[in-house]
Amino acid sequence: MILGDLRTVHTRQMWEQFIDGKPIQRQSLPDYVYRAWTNCRDHQINPRQVLDALTMPADEFEALKERYSELIEIAEPVLEMVLFSTSSAQFIAMLTSREGVILSVAGDLDSLSVQENYYNKPGVYCDNRYFSARATTLALQEKKPISLCGSEHFLEVFHNSLCYAAPVFNPTGDVAACVSIASSLSNSSPKTFSMVAAAANNISSQLHRKHLYESGNYLRSMVYSICETLPDALIALNNERAITYVNRAAEDLLDSQSANLVGKNIADFFDEPSLKDISYQIDANKKNSVSVTLKSRNTGKWLCRALPLQDANRATVGMTLFLASEKQIVQGITQVGGNRAYYRLEDIQGESPQLKNCVQLAKKIAKKANRVLITGESGTGKELFAQGIHNASPRHAQPFVAISCASIPRDLIEAELFGYVSGSFTGASKNGAVGKFELAQNGTLFLDEIGSLPMEAQGKLLRALQQNEITRIGGNVPIPVNVNVISANNVNLHELVNLRMFREDLLYRLNSVEINVPPLRERTGDTEFLIKYFIRTLSKAQGREVTISSSWLDPMLQQHWQGNVRELEHACETALILCDEEVLTRRHLPHSVRGNIDSEPREQLASECESLEENFRKWLVSALESCHGNLTTIAAKHDISRSTLYRKVQEYGIDVKSFRARRRKKVRH
Repeated sequence: MILGDLRTVHTRQMWEQFIDGKPIQRQSLPDYVYRAWTNCRDHQINPRQVLDALTMPADEFEALKERYSELIEIAEPVLEMVLFSTSSAQFIAMLTSREGVILSVAGDLDSLSVQENYYNKPGVYCDNRYFSARATTLALQEKKPISLCGSEHFLEVFHNSLCYAAPVFNPTGDVAACVSIASSLSNSSPKTFSMVAAAANNISSQLHRKHLYESGNYLRSMVYSICETLPDALIALNNERAITYVNRAAEDLLDSQSANLVGKNIADFFDEPSLKDISYQIDANKKNSVSVTLKSRNTGKWLCRALPLQDANRATVGMTLFLASEKQIVQGITQVGGNRAYYRLEDIQGESPQLKNCVQLAKKIAKKANRVLITGESGTGKELFAQGIHNASPRHAQPFVAISCASIPRDLIEAELFGYVSGSFTGASKNGAVGKFELAQNGTLFLDEIGSLPMEAQGKLLRALQQNEITRIGGNVPIPVNVNVISANNVNLHELVNLRMFREDLLYRLNSVEINVPPLRERTGDTEFLIKYFIRTLSKAQGREVTISSSWLDPMLQQHWQGNVRELEHACETALILCDEEVLTRRHLPHSVRGNIDSEPREQLASECESLEENFRKWLVSALESCHGNLTTIAAKHDISRSTLYRKVQEYGIDVKSFRARRRKKVRH
């Protein structure tokens, strides 16, 4: 499943929760989407209902178009140019008045569903009471470009479509109208969104003119104006493959001015395999992109889409090349894929001095440190600290990419981190893949459970951190990277270094600053604070007011909470599920807590637990003896995680090296 699919599924899940009245993580949504959903709900709009389209009476609509005739005349050529630039996908382009009435529609309405066509016709009135979650009306309300994809629409009828909209401003700065394009969800593209915003800006600038010129020269100037705002490099060629036009992005790409480029053959700039691929795209009428190489650049690849240029009689007079660097594509994937941090350091709950010291240290280092190590037991909130540090850093607007080193198979972890080129190994994608380092470019890479990283991958990671560059698996071209790296582990890495399970030089490279998040049992007063916080927050989300009795609170405070904050939050949630009343009492205690107080006397229970611990310690000593101190062998043989073994070895104070020394002594004798 690709990143865009994950985002679509996640949004649909939040939509389902919202319309069912359940709490959602509103940080995961753009703020305007959440406001629109809330507005629709306040107006008691049924999200699953197919509403009647409100159409303006014909005589009133003709009068409205007359008032907007100048704007329509400016906008229609621009909308046609937008459709031309997106000809590889089926879009319709619309112009909507500031009153919310669709003035004109260009493109293929048959590309949309019947129901969607019903709402996208001239004269249809986008009434706020019914369509406040449409991109068109949101752009008019918010006075900024708006993107709505799939389930971001409140009405389910639009869940298979996308709409990009941007407001048009008159010379006084007031909203005059809105331009938008719509299509099926599969055609989602950040570059198309940028094109709509550029078209709206172009129309706005034309409104400053009192008189419009209908000559071909003026029309071309509008087209060129749009082309100049495109993020892609655009190169127009005639039938002899000579350059006839380049935009500013293409000037930067070819490192020359337009006057020096026009008239030159495209073969002067691309290598022979690239030219063959481009020609094949045109001859075979292919609309997908191909990877090309420039002669003037030794590194980097560009994705090229080639489209034929036709005159008024549909005769081919040349071609247009659209080129985007792979870095641009990666950045787009990162933004659309939701690689961002949702929590701030201010969101970390607790009043204990131990926790506050950690938060203050995190705030202090966030502005400066680019290598941070976070340690602490499972469930203490290490990733919350990582996200908070990123959001407090100068890179907060850039990607936050997280990866769990323990959840990826050993033979795939390097591919996940560094990416791979085509044909690197069996099962590899024929197009290669981008690694987490490249996805996190200019942002933060969070390496959770770093202690589980295999030794061979540790060497590559060390080199990447030292050289600030990576090489994809199977490739030989170094790729510069600029990322902050935050690592986390629930086992003391210094102990892993002593056990020769972790490279000491990598530890020091990762550990510019170390934050040790204390376990819940060492945070004075935080257990009670968090219990009350979780109950208050969770009950409010359920629309309830639940109070806490001492018969429920006291056993909760006496619990050890081996799983720390994560386990405590789960226990509070379980209690609210069990409770149908408005007061939490002893009978609403989670089973793990109630079991401790319902069973035998505490002294006897503690004695049994100590006996279990002693049995485990004896077994571990025996296993170390039989496996000559090799923890990896024990973990594989008995299906126990290495992190658990490392923790128990440290907890029991067992000297693993002594078992290895005994084996060496036996070998010598």
